[in-house]
Amino acid sequence: IDDIASHHFTVQSDQTEEYRYKESDFLWGKTESASPSTDAVDITVKHMMSKVIVELIGGNVYTQEDMKQASVEISGLYTTASIDLSNGNVSPVGEVHNILPLVDGSSRRALVVPQSVYDADIIKVRIGTNTHTLKQTVTFESGKQHTCTITVNKTSQGINIGIGGWESADEDFGGTVE
Repeated sequence: IDDIASHHFTVQSDQTEEYRYKESDFLWGKTESASPSTDAVDITVKHMMSKVIVELIGGNVYTQEDMKQASVEISGLYTTASIDLSNGNVSPVGEVHNILPLVDGSSRRALVVPQSVYDADIIKVRIGTNTHTLKQTVTFESGKQHTCTITVNKTSQGINIGIGGWESADEDFGGTVE
């Protein structure tokens, strides 16, 4: 380690494979006042990155099967962190990139560098040729899991057509037949 106060760690931009997702986890722990001995030294480590779970729900036209087939991108986040190994403080550094999360049914999960984003197009959902974007302000905190549940509705250039349910005539016009 070159600099204990500024150790750089980068999460994977493509976390679509389990091993890439796991490579994006940084565990940190510390114990003080330990002396060399034959006794074990207990160190509890904690996750230093932030976990994002994106839950997709089919809205007015889309089904849950559509949500399983959708591609998701977490946009415009820092992927490199500077970690102070003496105290565990994490700060984003470098440039922003897009992250492709791991797929788990209609859910997606990714490990991201702790950071704040303000009024940004943070989640992009692509279904076929349609792209849906969620603009949000959020602070991703170290060691915390953040869930983002998105209901995806389909709209079309200012004209949205829905089919209403049938009205009941409240009259049964049946009878007896022989």
